[in-house]
Amino acid sequence: MKYKIEALLLLCTLIFNITAWADSETTVHLAVQTFAVENMTCAACPITVRKAMENVDGVKNVTVDIKSNTAIAEFDGSQTDANEIAMAATNVGFPTSVITKEGS
Repeated sequence: MKYKIEALLLLCTLIFNITAWADSETTVHLAVQTFAVENMTCAACPITVRKAMENVDGVKNVTVDIKSNTAIAEFDGSQTDANEIAMAATNVGFPTSVITKEGS
């Protein structure tokens, strides 16, 4: 009887943890924002910008394009915002601004 109760408690705990994990995974909505980045002149510049942006809590992915002087960041809007991400790149020497879409 003791082992059945322990097994049942273990099973309930496992189910609860899986449910909580699944709920937390489905509630994250990533925002995507494009930025204009100035002063990128060499191959190392996009790496520096990407690393600075990725160090902001909530940023999941950053792609930097030196040819178009832009960066695209995916981030959790409940943890950060576009202005904070732009400021991270600006603070390492690459003035960065949020690009807003026409009509936005």
